[in-house]
Amino acid sequence: MGGDFGPSVTVPAVIDFLISHPDAAVYLYGREDDIRKRLGSRGGSFYQQVSDRLQIVHCEQSISADAVPSKVLRGKSRRESSMWKALQALSVGEVQACVSAGETGNLMAMSIKNLGTLPGIARPAICSPLPTRKGRSYILDLGANVDCSVIQLHQFATMATIMLKTMAGWEPSERGAVDLVDKQSTANICVKTGLPSVALLNVGIEDRKGNRVVREVADLLRSDQNINYVGFIEADSLYSGDVDIVVCDGFVGNVVLKTTEGVARLLIDFIRSESSGYGLARLQGLLVRPLMKRVLGFLDPCHYNGASLLGLRGTVVKSHGAADQTGFARALDIAFGEARNDVCKRLNECLS
Repeated sequence: MGGDFGPSVTVPAVIDFLISHPDAAVYLYGREDDIRKRLGSRGGSFYQQVSDRLQIVHCEQSISADAVPSKVLRGKSRRESSMWKALQALSVGEVQACVSAGETGNLMAMSIKNLGTLPGIARPAICSPLPTRKGRSYILDLGANVDCSVIQLHQFATMATIMLKTMAGWEPSERGAVDLVDKQSTANICVKTGLPSVALLNVGIEDRKGNRVVREVADLLRSDQNINYVGFIEADSLYSGDVDIVVCDGFVGNVVLKTTEGVARLLIDFIRSESSGYGLARLQGLLVRPLMKRVLGFLDPCHYNGASLLGLRGTVVKSHGAADQTGFARALDIAFGEARNDVCKRLNECLS
């Protein structure tokens, strides 16, 4: 029921996901009348293909985007909400992953309440892929923790390293998007150590740069034999693909994410505008349309939608609230891949 569009996006995205994943089943938590209406609008033939793997769990309540997490957790009505019931199903093993486009703070608070955190993890982190010249890099935290301690940032690097090592070789379906480069899950899995490369986002690459927390984290990562730490990285190198994992606090990470989305949409709008004119401009647009399709697919944030909440005792993936049908299906792909590869179990074993 969450996100900017609710069932009008999430329901058809689920049908697309089930068609492309014949070994998956989905429970839809929300208002049954709204869900069934969208199932019908998607097309009876498509729905019939997956109806035996799709169940609706009616929920009287849903959590509004402006609800305050602390008040939501104290309120009795939360127990009838779609987000709460979905997370409860995950906590008791009825499902293997939960995907939501609901408000991040409430999703995080309810996830912690229902699932708890893995051994030694102070706070979960939001981790998401970014498009790069060499495939993709992963950045965390993206907003769950505005102020982070040295220990927390070290834990983020540890969890992301385990996740990528566990998921190495797995690539979710691109759903029509075509990368400008050869697709690969990670750019720099170190041949010698078998570990993905980790960098700290900083205002410079020199050791003396950055605040006290960043410099102390660098010392801690440098001495950790289980992490392939390669040093600092500046913001203008985020999309080079030279590192697999970029670690920062949630304040910085959220600004980076929103800036990336804004610039991507600006470029997409500019390209479309320039190629839809008249005369010579229109002819040029037609000639370069195949290239434009590839570029737009590469830039579109929806093709990189789906942020993992690392550190929970269960697989929870946050979809961007503004994601379209393709974007929400991508978030389902991410959750399916993590569940299939037992990322949470692997995290638990390594952290223990």
